[in-house]
Amino acid sequence: MRRAIDRRLALAGIRPQGRDEVALVVSELVTNAVLHTQGAITVEARVEHGRVYVTVTDGDEAHPPAPRAPDPDDERGRGLHLVDAVAVDHGVKPVPGGKQVWAVVDTTNDQVPPTTKPERTDA
Repeated sequence: MRRAIDRRLALAGIRPQGRDEVALVVSELVTNAVLHTQGAITVEARVEHGRVYVTVTDGDEAHPPAPRAPDPDDERGRGLHLVDAVAVDHGVKPVPGGKQVWAVVDTTNDQVPPTTKPERTDA
């Protein structure tokens, strides 16, 4: 899944740094869904005007993700803090049969500029 999203973003002209940020967000949201819900999980990512919209849908209506305050030695509990640091916006919305956790990553500064032909100079 991670490679498929990375390829899709590369085709959309997103540079490696932006793709890495999206991969981090996807990884954290999917990990939360795997650890804290049961059933099917779907992941979607789309690019619009340099922003990547990520959604992770699961079948758990009752448990929206909530950030924790982990102890320094805890191995878990930082995922939503990472999402908050990388995404320009994120949240949860109920959907029939579950919930959708979403995030928006702004990659406008991480896009490859359009290729233009050099101007011809006649000397």
